[in-house]
Amino acid sequence: MRDDTNHRSGNNVEAARGDGRSDINAVLHLDTARLWKLMNTPRPVDPHSARAALLMLLVVYAVAGVVRYDPQVGAFLGIRLTFGLYVLAGAVWVHRLDWQRTRFFQMGLTLFLAMTTAYMEAVRGYHLSDLALSALTTFVPLIFLFAAKDVLTMSAALLVGHALILQFAPPSGITASAAALVLGSATAAGAATAFVLATYRAGMMQSREWWRQACERERALRACAALGMTQGDLNWVADELARLMIATLADCRCLVLLAEASAPGWRIAAATGVESELVAALQSAPPPPALLDLAGRLVRQGTAPMQRELDSIQRHSLSRKLPAGFFGRFLVALPIVVDDAVGGAVLLTADEQRSVDPNLLELWRAMASQVGQAIGKTRLLARLQQALNAKNEFVNTMSHELRSPLNVIIGYSEMLEDGGADPQFTAGRIRASALELLLLIENTMSAARLGAGKVRVQTEEVDVGSVFSDIADVVRTLPEAATRAPIEWKADAALPRLRMDRLKLKEIIQNLVVNALKYAPGSPIRVSAFQAAGQLRLEVQDHGPGIPAEAQTRIFEMFERVEHAEGASPAGAGLGLYIVKSLVTLMGGSLDLESQVGVGSTFIIHLPLTIDGSDTSAAKTEAPSEQMAVGY
Repeated sequence: MRDDTNHRSGNNVEAARGDGRSDINAVLHLDTARLWKLMNTPRPVDPHSARAALLMLLVVYAVAGVVRYDPQVGAFLGIRLTFGLYVLAGAVWVHRLDWQRTRFFQMGLTLFLAMTTAYMEAVRGYHLSDLALSALTTFVPLIFLFAAKDVLTMSAALLVGHALILQFAPPSGITASAAALVLGSATAAGAATAFVLATYRAGMMQSREWWRQACERERALRACAALGMTQGDLNWVADELARLMIATLADCRCLVLLAEASAPGWRIAAATGVESELVAALQSAPPPPALLDLAGRLVRQGTAPMQRELDSIQRHSLSRKLPAGFFGRFLVALPIVVDDAVGGAVLLTADEQRSVDPNLLELWRAMASQVGQAIGKTRLLARLQQALNAKNEFVNTMSHELRSPLNVIIGYSEMLEDGGADPQFTAGRIRASALELLLLIENTMSAARLGAGKVRVQTEEVDVGSVFSDIADVVRTLPEAATRAPIEWKADAALPRLRMDRLKLKEIIQNLVVNALKYAPGSPIRVSAFQAAGQLRLEVQDHGPGIPAEAQTRIFEMFERVEHAEGASPAGAGLGLYIVKSLVTLMGGSLDLESQVGVGSTFIIHLPLTIDGSDTSAAKTEAPSEQMAVGY
């Protein structure tokens, strides 16, 4: 499936390259339909250039009128004045002429100049010089016509006009057939020249449009590359991507979906053509199911884009929570690849179905790739910041936690040195603080080894009752046991002897019991073990203040602690439950928590009855000592 996707992607790249070459070749080799369309495509008219050309024509026509002035034919002066006024009016009001009006003016100019000249020369008898001038005034205006269809229309009109003049005013200085041949040839030559020029202009327009689109694509790609260098908010990056996307395709709308980094799920990050208030609401709400389904298809499909024609039902389902009609018939879905996985999607939609140039599709993929790099970089920086915050929190917590027992040890040592305190009491306080300090250091080292993956499971036959007895002896010596809270140890007599890591099992249970002593001082604690569903089930239950629901997940993370009801910060570095969960996972088990504020908490552990010993790292570590890390 993956190879097939890559194969299709490679074909798309080759197609895009080939199409790029065909675009360049199309500048010189246009098909007939496309050529005819380009030869009749409206284009802007420069009023200054048009005015200059008309004034030059007026001057030349005036000079020709003076040179060829004939006093015997007074009607010629009126014809020349009428034509001169026509040209002058065009020069004065040229700035008001749009494409269509300019075409009609130019067609009138072509017909007026050629026919009035031919009429005046026919009255004079059509001598050779007259025939040459009439042919010139027929040829020249044709080549300045704007559209190819105007050339056809004027060529036919000039041929008919010349034929009528030759019919009703036959030449006297030359034969009619010679005059017809010259004038017909001038018309044909003018039309052919006009078509050659129109073809050249069409090719230039095609070339200019191709370069314009290429420059726009390069600018869009550069802008997306700049986004890839940013470290801004992901919503802002998505909004900029959507804006750049719609700039490359006319009359379209864009929606950007991003996958959540911390939890499974998708969200709408940006949408064009939607009010900012609605976009903010969309960003905070889950997308409609149809969009989630489309995102899932992109994930399964890989890096290949998706083009679809949507029916009315699909458009309605995709547009839920969005303005009515946001999704049209045309849809292109592009994956955003973040860290070698699909981490987002760009959805481009338009009302009318259209074909997408492969070059444009490759541009969109490159733009989405650049934004994927920006998203990956932003998330990496966020993770680095979290790690930096965790390091700072660790340093601050450990400095405080280490300082407290050290201060107690130093204080009681000074009291013992001064001889003003009961030696037995003082020694007990020093011992308790030293033990607290030792356990804190062991806890930190244990968490470090677990984080580095340098912990081995060493199995042996284990009797749970014996483990409970050992832990009870250790707990009685800990400072937390000073509250004299009753602890009930209950191991099911039907439990078989287990095969697992005895020290790690003791560490798990001891951490949970010390946790209960610390957070539920004086309340009864029950520790039980029995077999359930072919596994060992351990429960540590207390009747303390309980753990709020919003904290029940995060307390298993490193350095996380739950404050007391009165708001005081709890003692400890926040490593105990992290160690418990890590060891349970290492031994192939699971850890659950049932807690209610004001009622108490129950930690439930399921472990296999038999665990195979395995080294979890390539590096060998020392054999674990009997001293275990405990504390919350």
